[in-house]
Amino acid sequence: MFTDCPLSLPSELFTCKTLIQLSLGKELEFDTPLSSVWLPNLKDLDVSLDYPGNDITQKLFSNCPMLEDLYIRANMENQKDIVLNVCAPALKTLDLKLVAFLDFEQLDWGLVLSRNKIIINAPVLEDLIVFDDYLPCYSLENLCSLVSAYINVGHWCMPVVGMKVHGNQLFKILEGITNVKFLTLNTATMGVLDYADDIKLPLFRNLTHLELIVPGDFSWRRLPDLLCSAPNLGTLVMWKDLPCEDGDYCDFSWVEPQKAPSCFLSHLENLTIMRFDGEDHELELLKYFLENGRVLKKVLIGCCHLTPEQKANFLEKAGQFQRVSKTCRIEHSDSPDGFEMM
Repeated sequence: MFTDCPLSLPSELFTCKTLIQLSLGKELEFDTPLSSVWLPNLKDLDVSLDYPGNDITQKLFSNCPMLEDLYIRANMENQKDIVLNVCAPALKTLDLKLVAFLDFEQLDWGLVLSRNKIIINAPVLEDLIVFDDYLPCYSLENLCSLVSAYINVGHWCMPVVGMKVHGNQLFKILEGITNVKFLTLNTATMGVLDYADDIKLPLFRNLTHLELIVPGDFSWRRLPDLLCSAPNLGTLVMWKDLPCEDGDYCDFSWVEPQKAPSCFLSHLENLTIMRFDGEDHELELLKYFLENGRVLKKVLIGCCHLTPEQKANFLEKAGQFQRVSKTCRIEHSDSPDGFEMM
């Protein structure tokens, strides 16, 4: 049904005892108080919200005791002091996307600096996806069953002078997902991490697979901290968001740790490095991994955007590096879906 006016839903819908799956669009009005919502058998909820109010965000998601899969899309433009409360004892999958302005010049910094808060309390949650533009305050509680997390937050925090304190809210997210096994930190998250204060990262004892995607105009200076915080890491995947073009500023530099991270000694077996340009600092990073990764088995290098001459020079240098692991082999890629052994 398509209409220019908000669609009013009957109150009976929100007290239905047999409802298992529900999708709610943006233009909705509720004829029943959200405090009266009770969906005892709902397992799958997909919600799209324009300018949500606290009556929805604080109550709707917590009155579904059997909810297993929750997908939330919300336009937070000009929404301030909103509390989004997801307290769901049976929730297994949470996919959260919060968007604000996409035009940097028109961005409402009152929104960015607002006191919006996201509360997630889900003791059996296994899969978490969080995407938001402006990084509100997060409180993640009881995520003790978390298997995988994809975090891409704070896109608008990165370029703003004086936003370090706001960027530091990222650490509240990281502190709440320390039980995760598979973790992806995408471009915005890595940019905020590079820009925020040098706060010590929490320990990820269960983390075995880490994927990092860094925008070309930010550095990898927090990479050593991430490695040291994951003592049981077995697989590391590193991407530049986009390959650098002539004239672009791309800082792939990092500070070599004084002591090799503990995962290098007995756990890190697989390393994938994509979109390298063959610069000296990139080679130094690769060299460090090869010289310190005692149990490395496979290193995959993606260099498909290089010219044949650049690629040959890069691979020649990489092949000369000492490998402390005698079983380590290096492979390279000329295409996104194939690797060749060196």
